[in-house]
Amino acid sequence: MRKTLAESSPPLSDVDEEDIDLGERNIKQCKRKICDGHYTAAVRVLSSYSVAPYNEDLKTKHPFKPPPSLPHISIDHHHLVASLAVVLDRIKSFPRGASCGRDGLRAQHLMDCLRGAAVAISDELVSSITQVVNLFLDGKCPNGLGEYIASAPLTPLVKPGGGIRHIDVGTVWRRLVSKVSAIMISHSLDGYLDGLQFGVGVAGGS
Repeated sequence: MRKTLAESSPPLSDVDEEDIDLGERNIKQCKRKICDGHYTAAVRVLSSYSVAPYNEDLKTKHPFKPPPSLPHISIDHHHLVASLAVVLDRIKSFPRGASCGRDGLRAQHLMDCLRGAAVAISDELVSSITQVVNLFLDGKCPNGLGEYIASAPLTPLVKPGGGIRHIDVGTVWRRLVSKVSAIMISHSLDGYLDGLQFGVGVAGGS
C-alpha cells in the first residue's frame, strides 16, 4: 500500500513551490478552525484557493474613496435602548469561530469572558458592553472612532473556477449593534412590509 502511494505521488521536483506554500497555509488555517470547533469551515479551508493579489484590476473595481462626512447638526429622535438580556442574547448568537474585524476582537473572546473563572464579573461586563451598544444606538459614537468601527477590510478570495469573491468582515462591535437593532425592530416591521417581504421577523427568512 505504501509503495503504491509513493509511486502515485508526484516527485517534489514536479510540484510547484507556490502550490506547496498554499497547501501548508490551508493546513495551518484548517487546524485553527478545528481548535475553534468550526469543523465545516475547516473542511472548506482545505480546498481554498487563497487570497488574490492586489493588482490593477482590484484597484479599478474598488478605488479608494474618502469616508463620508456627517452633518454636524442635532437630530431629534427616539433611539433604541437595548437591555442587558438582549445584548447578552445577541452575543451568544454569534456562530462559533466567527471571524474578527481589523481590531482582532472576536465574539468568542467576549463569550470566554462571560464564563469559567471570569463568571464572577460577567454581569458587570455585560452591563459595560450594553452601555457601549446604547451609546452607538444613540448616535454618540465619536466620528473618528465610528469611521474605524463601521468600516471593514476587503479580502479578495480566488474562486475555484476563476474570478474573485470579495469578503468583508466588520468589527464585532458593529455586528453586535446590528444584531441588537435587528432583533429589536424585527417585529415592528411586520406591519410595514406585510405583503411585500414575508421573510422579515421569521427565523430562517430571507
